[in-house]
Amino acid sequence: MKDLKALTPMELDALKELLFVAGANASIVLSKTIGREIKIKSPEIAIIDISNIPSFIGEPNEIMIGIYSKILGENFAGLLLVMPIKTAEEVYRLIVKTYEETSDEILSVVAKSALIEVGNIIFASIVNVLSEYIGKNLFISVPKLAVDITPAIVDVILSEIALESDNAIMIEVLMSDVESQTNFKMFIIPDLEATENILKALEKFIINKN
Repeated sequence: MKDLKALTPMELDALKELLFVAGANASIVLSKTIGREIKIKSPEIAIIDISNIPSFIGEPNEIMIGIYSKILGENFAGLLLVMPIKTAEEVYRLIVKTYEETSDEILSVVAKSALIEVGNIIFASIVNVLSEYIGKNLFISVPKLAVDITPAIVDVILSEIALESDNAIMIEVLMSDVESQTNFKMFIIPDLEATENILKALEKFIINKN
C-alpha cells in the first residue's frame, strides 16, 4: 500500500485544498457560535514521522495543552491539536474578548471547555470533508484535553488514541479575527485503513476537480 510520504505533488495540493475547505467550514461554524467573524486557515502541511511530533510543537520542558479525538466509523485515526500555554491564551482571547491574561484562568473549567469546543469544530469540519470524498460515514469521539510537558503530552495522547501508525499529517493552523491572529499545530494520525481511504479521497477530489 502507498505510504503518505509517497504522496505526489498533485496529491499534496489536493490535500491542502481539502483542508482549505475544512478550514472555511470551521470558520463559519465558529463565527456563528461566538457571534463574530473568525477565520481558520491551514497554509502549510507536511507528512512527518510520529516519533518527530514532539520536536515540532515545543521545547522539551514546555507546558503544552493538547486537545485530541478519534475518527471513528469505517476509519480509525487520531486527531490532535497541540499548543503552548501562551498560544492557548491567544486562542481563548480570540473567542472571549473579555479574557484577562493569567495562567490560572487559561486552565479554568470555562477556558478548557472553550478550547475543547474549538478543537471539536475543527476536527468535525475535517472529518465531514473526508467523509464526503471517501463516501463513508465518519464521526469523531468527544474531544478531550490534556495539560503536560511536551514529550509527556504526546506520549499520553498517542497511548490514549492507541493505534498502529508510523506517519502523521502535520497542519499549520492559522486562526484570526480583524484584530489579531495566532497559530498552532494539528496532526492527523491515520491507521493503515484510514491512510488508504485518505488516498482514495484525494484521488476522487483530483478527478472531480479535473
